[in-house]
Amino acid sequence: STHPTAVAIRCLSMDVWEEEVSFAAEHGRDGFKVRIRELPMADGVHASTGCQLWSSSIVLAREIMARTNLIAKKKVVEVGAGCGLLGIAVGRFARHTLITDGDEEVVRNLSHNIDSNRSVWSSSDDENPREVSSRVLRWEEVLDAPWPESEQAEVIVASDIIYGNWGDTVGKALLNMLAPEGRIFLAASEDRRGGVRGFQDYLENAGFSVLETKLRVPPLGDFRIYECREGEPDPESLAIKREEPTQELPEEMPAPAPWSQPEASAVSQAPARHMAKSKEAEAS
Repeated sequence: STHPTAVAIRCLSMDVWEEEVSFAAEHGRDGFKVRIRELPMADGVHASTGCQLWSSSIVLAREIMARTNLIAKKKVVEVGAGCGLLGIAVGRFARHTLITDGDEEVVRNLSHNIDSNRSVWSSSDDENPREVSSRVLRWEEVLDAPWPESEQAEVIVASDIIYGNWGDTVGKALLNMLAPEGRIFLAASEDRRGGVRGFQDYLENAGFSVLETKLRVPPLGDFRIYECREGEPDPESLAIKREEPTQELPEEMPAPAPWSQPEASAVSQAPARHMAKSKEAEAS
């Protein structure tokens, strides 16, 4: 199955790491690897958590790679992209992929990652042209009015972007960026989804269906994926068409209070390379 595994890690310099995420070959498609540079976390020089690779982006990339028809030849925007893994993987199949974040230092790093992975997403001579680009994008830029039709996304992807009580703000911003009949795919770590209810409510009030899937993905942790589209759920959705189901979580799971701080030992809170290191230590 298509299961990216963050196991190949190397130190480029002090506190600067490169992580390699592998996607297996499936359905006649070649496998591929994405190499991600991570920078130090919040040291007063480099950006904060956006320069770390977080597990929810790996999980959502895994799910979308299993259903590439949902993004193939489409215009896709990733918001709150961090290191850009998800957008780079999507860029292998989408017509145009815009990878964005609200932090300038983060965008400089994800732009580096886009360039370093050009072989992953660039098209060959016998394929339709594909484009991957990056820019700084902040929520306040898209709250007042819809994007021009020429810029609207057919698909929006995001992971771990909703914290606190501003889920409705994120919902409004994403709908202003979305083209008619477009879709939104959002992933959230189980212990980092405070505010997601506000996001769900906003979209449902706007006439969208929000399909939630609960996943357990060892060793990365527990996650939820939200697939949003106007009207009724699509039978081609990620959840309904899962060919090799990941272990689903129990229906009843406690939700953290808004603004709650995650436990330091929470498995899905650690950057993905920390997860791989811990598994190596357990095996030794």
